[in-house]
Amino acid sequence: MLIRTLNRTLHVLQVVEETKAISVYVCTDIMEREQSLYLLNGFLQDDSYSTLMPLFLRQERNPHFSDYIESFSLDGVFYLLFRCQKGRPLFEHIEKVSLEQRLEYGRMLTEYMVLQDMDLTVQCAVLRPECLILTEENTVQFFYNLSELAAGEPAAFHDAELACLEILKKLFAEELEMQYSQDLLSLCRALMEGEQYHSYAELYAAYGVVYDDLKSRMNHLVSGKYRFRLWEKIKKNFPKIRNAFLLLLGTAAVLVLLYQLFFSEKETEETTPITQIGTLVIKENQPLQTDEPTEGSSQ
Repeated sequence: MLIRTLNRTLHVLQVVEETKAISVYVCTDIMEREQSLYLLNGFLQDDSYSTLMPLFLRQERNPHFSDYIESFSLDGVFYLLFRCQKGRPLFEHIEKVSLEQRLEYGRMLTEYMVLQDMDLTVQCAVLRPECLILTEENTVQFFYNLSELAAGEPAAFHDAELACLEILKKLFAEELEMQYSQDLLSLCRALMEGEQYHSYAELYAAYGVVYDDLKSRMNHLVSGKYRFRLWEKIKKNFPKIRNAFLLLLGTAAVLVLLYQLFFSEKETEETTPITQIGTLVIKENQPLQTDEPTEGSSQ
């Protein structure tokens, strides 16, 4: 499918999403010699133009928001065009990624928020785990699927804080569960409460404190993580271990009881009476006799 504008002829390569409200396509511009990837958002609702057009007119005057290319209307659909990078979802295999690399992902994300400096409403629409990609150059970028923008609700900075909080929870799930870094816990608490930060730069600086703290104690944290995982496995399997121990204890008690009932009686029956202790001869119903003469006997 081709979408022609005054400046471009966009060739749709992939349909990302299609609903009654929005269509999202990955495409290229066939007029370019070195074709780049673009992400095209088409808003189908009638009120989208009047809601989104003023917002993106302001963005066109924002020299920092370089990922945004242009907006246009065609056949009653309002389109927004963004740069698109090849890559895979950031959180696809995040549980297998080292702490050092995850710290870098967080740094790149907060730094990119500062560099793009986009409108809060647009930022919150893409500041979601599913809209973060890891490029072929191993950098974190936004995937501008603006389906969340279709509602047209303006965002406050606390919305960006909460969005960052959800991403931090996925990046550092195990470290948060361990409660190892007070700086990380404090940052998450501040993001939850809100009104602690007022700009992307402040968020970047706050994350920098966590970055330095975790990186300075990384070796100790990694060794502590193995102990934590072992303890978690023990806690997880404790009911099974407890039941097995109780079963073993009960079996042992039954065996001891059976031994006392059957084997002890047999041993008593089979025991021969003692008839002699040293030089003493023991006769049934008779006093003990010895080889020594009794008192009063002849010498």
